[in-house]
Amino acid sequence: MYGQYGVNSLKQKKINHGLVLNMIATERADSRIKISKRIGLSKMALSNITAELIDKKYIEETIKVSTNKVGRNRQRLDISAEAPKAVGVYISRNRIVAILSDMKVNILYMSEYLLKDESNQTLTRKIIDACDEIFTVAKIKFGAPKIMAIGIAAIGPLDSVTGVILNPPDFYGISNLPICDILNEKYGIPVLINNDINLSALAENLYGYGKQYKNFIYLGLTMGIGTGIISDGDLFQQRSSFVGEIGHMTIDRNGPMCTCGQRGCLETYVSIPRIVDHMRTVTKRESISYKNMEELYSHPECREFFDEIADDIAIALVNISNLLDPQCIVIGHEGYYLPEKCLERIKATLNKGILCKDSHSIELVRSSFKENAPIIGSACLVWQQLFDGLII
Repeated sequence: MYGQYGVNSLKQKKINHGLVLNMIATERADSRIKISKRIGLSKMALSNITAELIDKKYIEETIKVSTNKVGRNRQRLDISAEAPKAVGVYISRNRIVAILSDMKVNILYMSEYLLKDESNQTLTRKIIDACDEIFTVAKIKFGAPKIMAIGIAAIGPLDSVTGVILNPPDFYGISNLPICDILNEKYGIPVLINNDINLSALAENLYGYGKQYKNFIYLGLTMGIGTGIISDGDLFQQRSSFVGEIGHMTIDRNGPMCTCGQRGCLETYVSIPRIVDHMRTVTKRESISYKNMEELYSHPECREFFDEIADDIAIALVNISNLLDPQCIVIGHEGYYLPEKCLERIKATLNKGILCKDSHSIELVRSSFKENAPIIGSACLVWQQLFDGLII
């Protein structure tokens, strides 16, 4: 009886520590009074927790100078510069990006390795090289801080429980790569993995525009198109990472064949490579990239194409919104650079088509992190574990 009680108390203590760190790191609250009100802990319990976190150098007290001459300066809580760090790894179809992140998702260092004609072995080698570079810089430049864990944001499908990248389409034939076990064996710290779109949604939920919403959808437009779903404040997912595969929602049953074997999938009409190819064909400029989408919207042939893209995206968003009733859609990955008029058209068509249009509308915004949401999201996978009291 007493042993079981002790275990439960220790678990709750970790959860409470994580809640406090969440409030401070994500800037939801910066004082003991505000934190106490947000998470429902007594002042004494909160004082004990903050004292422990200060002693461990996770947080520190600072002075916030009052701009009111009559008022007095007040103490605030912030994440300590000596607090543990996280290593984040983003695996896309064309590059590996690794970062050293603090608890406020400031990127302290970044390394990048391009991918081309990879195998399981060469991809693993590049991931390890990227991580080795991060650990070396952390030791030399930042005094060998404690690294909580490694978080991986990867294209799917993957198994987030066993840590295996399964068989992503158009990814050099790489399959069944147990990347989490490999990195755990090498570095001796926890290694976590999830789909890059899911983790982009998590980044928005913890640190970005999504903080103000309990229910929203992150729409990632890149080589394909997918969605990460935040439901009642939490990431909605399954171990296979197949949830939110909006790219394989059929918008025309007589449409072209998709790589998934079905016809008329959204992904056959909407992708960054398809958009860029069209812009290059119209302008006859090979130097065009997705970052040129706004300026090229004024070209008549590009504008017509973008309007078609907007309508296709809106059709899929109407379908998914009628299922989930989100408060907001956040557009990110390379889709962050879609022309403003294109986003306005998507929003108008979406709110005209949803069933709830007579009671409320759905916001549509660009990602807080531009195209870097999956990179930030890789570190957020670690910090979410800390905030949930699973690592401390």
